[in-house]
Amino acid sequence: MVFSTRWSVKTGMDIVQLTTRMCFGARCMEMHLKSSQSGSQSSTVVEITKQVRMELRQELRDEIREELREEMRVELLTQIRVQITTNRFDFDDQILKQQQEEEERKSQCRQRKKEKKEKAAEEEAEVDANVAAMVGFGGFGSSKK
Repeated sequence: MVFSTRWSVKTGMDIVQLTTRMCFGARCMEMHLKSSQSGSQSSTVVEITKQVRMELRQELRDEIREELREEMRVELLTQIRVQITTNRFDFDDQILKQQQEEEERKSQCRQRKKEKKEKAAEEEAEVDANVAAMVGFGGFGSSKK
């Protein structure tokens, strides 16, 4: 670590650039050794470096794609989690709203029944008073003790 830090200070490169260059150099050496050991046409250094660069670029692309896939997957999962939690809260809210609406309907129904009873009692009382006066009674249904 000390070596790489000193080296990066001298060359002006950060550790990522330094490791990339070291990896590139090692790959070039490996490719050169393979081509010389295989006995095939000896490749020039330029061809080897081009080939290694292409391989490194492809690996980098693959790594970036994999990272993007992972980020998208994590983002999708967080969105799904948020939707699930909001759906739970929405479900609870919907239950509360339905209960409140039922209570309101019940109270309105009670109020209407009460009003109907009062109207019926008033109309009946008026009719009963008229009938009782004609017959000569003070009223029906009331007994004084």
